[in-house]
Formats: sequence, structure tokens, C-alpha cells
Amino acid sequence: MGKRWIASWSAAPMNVWGPDAPLSGFYGQTVREVARLSVGGTGVVVRLTNEYGSNAISLDAVSIAFASEHGGIEPLTSRPLTFNGSRAMVIPPGSSVISDPLDMELRPFARLSVSYYGEGFVPIETHHLEAQQTAYISVPGDFSSAGEMIIQQTTTSHYLLSDIYVEAAANTRAVICFGDSITDGYGSTIDADRRWPDVFAERFSGVDGLGEVAVINQGIGGNRMLHSCRGSRAIQRFDRDVLRYNCASHLVILIGINDIVWPNTVLAGPQEVVSSGEMIAAYQQLVARARLSGLKTMLCTLLPFEGTNPEFPKGGYYTTAKERIRQSVNYYIRNDSDADTIMDFDALMRDPHVPRGCVLNTTVATTFIRTIVATVSWQKRLIFHLWIRQEALSWLVELALHGIVSGPVRGGSVRLNSFERLAKWISASIMLRPSSVSARRSKPTPGLPRSRGCLYRVAMARELWHIDCNSNLWRHFFLN
Repeated sequence: MGKRWIASWSAAPMNVWGPDAPLSGFYGQTVREVARLSVGGTGVVVRLTNEYGSNAISLDAVSIAFASEHGGIEPLTSRPLTFNGSRAMVIPPGSSVISDPLDMELRPFARLSVSYYGEGFVPIETHHLEAQQTAYISVPGDFSSAGEMIIQQTTTSHYLLSDIYVEAAANTRAVICFGDSITDGYGSTIDADRRWPDVFAERFSGVDGLGEVAVINQGIGGNRMLHSCRGSRAIQRFDRDVLRYNCASHLVILIGINDIVWPNTVLAGPQEVVSSGEMIAAYQQLVARARLSGLKTMLCTLLPFEGTNPEFPKGGYYTTAKERIRQSVNYYIRNDSDADTIMDFDALMRDPHVPRGCVLNTTVATTFIRTIVATVSWQKRLIFHLWIRQEALSWLVELALHGIVSGPVRGGSVRLNSFERLAKWISASIMLRPSSVSARRSKPTPGLPRSRGCLYRVAMARELWHIDCNSNLWRHFFLN
């Protein structure tokens, strides 16, 4: 069987935005970035980028290895990368470079470390801010091939590393997840690979008939469709972050909420207000451009945002006018979209007791999860075990969506006023069952109090979207 090069991991590059206060650069230091592949292969190529840079970047050594804990690498796995046969290379401003192919046996979901060192100053004008993955920066010196390096500081951004390609089987294909911070993984656990595209890739690996499917995460936190700031606007970066991947067969689009909520806040002024008509025209263009490139497209509804930032320093984050725009956009996606199919994330994630929907902030959800672990001692090991198997949060979500519970909650007679009581009730009533989440809509649990409905949905949105790849919709979409 033949082979083909396919992107197994990616981080969409973005320009450095002042309020993010990024590092200005590296001074004779080694930077070690970690990435988890989605599919394996027999060879590897690495892409480094300086896309938004105004100055050339000179590197003296770049290496790749299997990642270990705390910035280390697995012994004896480090391999030098070359560029046109040389270990040293220059990335011109506004461009990128790819390494020479390297023979390397890579298993699916392998974690790789890419380490690079420049003797002089390496300016940072391009990065990927919310990587949810620790990058390790050494004291001055070349530690690119060292098993352990002396770490001066860490960040949770990606810098020069933008793509890892693997030489995979000829029938391997890719799904691109194109979006903003929800797709990027904002709020998910650092270094745990809990962004929803990560979980999506894991679900694919267990579905008969799909073969090898890479999942490419092209989310950028704060990104918008029609205005640039945190990364180039979606309609501008679409060619770079979607259409250039000739290995891709399917596309999932979830973006647009920042276009609605940012204007008239500290993030954007009133001149950047957009109408539902402008957003719908942008969606139509994205779908049309994807279709011309042979991509099957899934368009996703926009999630509720009321109550997500109650502490926002300036009013106007949520208004009824903005909510009307969201509802209008979602109506278009559900009823008039030209996409091949849709995913109604709004119906899946909203509080069924509130017409507009409501999503609480991540602090509440995190407290909820921690309280369960802290107050139900016999449940600790089970929860941890399920978490490792990517089941714990989908388990909580199914309580909210499908009523997979026993006892009085179905009759609406339980009223729990504290996290502790809710945790104890869950420990007594949970029944673990196979997943059966509908891709089109959720089934509200009768009698489920509003606050608990929100809590489950926040846990799901920020840590794990339980996408059931065995459902009829998903199988039909991705098998055809």
C-alpha cells in the first residue's frame, strides 16, 4: 500500500497582540514545544513559521524526540532535524520552512517534543497564544538534544512550531476543525489534551469503517470571522488554515460568537458591530470555498453566551440585541445553510429551562468537579479511572442530557442547594450506561433544576464535548 504525507498536528499561527503581553523573544535559549499527534506513521516532517515576523529568525539546531514529563524527552529518542541538508537555517520574515523528511516510527497519539536553539536573539512576532500546552524555555545554552534541560521559565503558548506531518497510509484522511477559543481549547486542562478536537480524534480511532483519520485543530482563541485582531479574520485565514491541507476530506466550522460579543466592550469598539446578514454572507462564502476544494462541511450553531463573563470590566458583553443576532444566525444554520450537514451545539449545550440558554463560567464547573472528588471518597478512584478513559465528563453530561440517573430527580422532587449534596446524590444514583448522545439535539432531563443543567453543560463545553462518532449522523457524514 502506498504512503502519503498528512498533517497529524497543527497550531494555527497568529500575530502577537499587545494585550496578550507575549515574550519578546528568546536570547540564546532552547525552546521545547510538545505536541500530540492524531495519527501515526513511518516518517515525520516539521513546519516552523515566522509568518507575522518582520525580521528573519536564525536557528542553529532543531531536534525531535518522544516527549517525557516536565520538559524532558525519552532517553535515546532524540533525532536532529535538517533543512536542505543543514542543521542551521533561517526563516525569512513572513514565511515558513519545512524540515527534511526523517524516518521515524510514530504511533497514533504519540507525544513529540520539538526543541530549537538559536545562538542569537530569536524575535517572537508570531505565536499561538492559548495552546493549553506547556512550552519549556531553558537558561542560555543549546539543550536541543538533551534528555533534560535546565528550565528558566514555561509558557502555555506555541511559538515557531506550526505543523507536524507524518508519512501515513495512502487512505488516511483528515478532518479540519476551524473555529475560535472553544475549538482552540480555552479553559481545558493544561497538558491533558482535553480540547474537544483531541477527544474527537480519540472517538474516531474506535469507529469501524472510518480508517485512519487525522484531526487538525485550527482554532484560534478570540478569532472572528469579519475582523482581525487575535489572528487574521476567518475569511482571510481560511485558505491558509483549511484549503492548503490537500489531505483533508471534511471540515467542521464553529466560529462567529466573538463577532457578536466583542463590539462595544474593551475588546472592540462600536465600529466593529456586525449584522446577522453580514455573518450569514461570510458563512456562505466559507462553505462555497470549501465545496470548490472538495471538502464536505459541517456548520455548527453558536453557543449561548449570557452570563459567561459577569465580571467583564465594561458593560455590553451580553445584550438582548446581540442575542437576537445569535438567534438569527442559528436559525439560518439550522434551516437555510448550504453546508452538507449541521451540528446543533446550541441545542446540545444550552440550559433547557431558559429560552435563550445559559452557560455559567468555568470557575463554577471546576469547583463542581473538584467537590465531587473531594466529598465522595469511594468514588475517587472510579472518577479518576473514567477521566483517563475520556469518560468522566461525558458521564456527567449524559446525566444532564438524557436522564441516565435513578431515583427522585426524574420526578423533580430533589432540591440540592450545595455542591456537596449534589456530589453525594450523584454517587448514590449514577448508572453508567453506553453513550447515546444525539448529534442533532439534546433531550432535557425532566425535573432537572436549572443550575445543575448549566453546570453539566459548562463541564462539557470546557473540558469534553461528548461527540458520539457511532451516531447515524456522524457515521453518514464521515463515511461518505
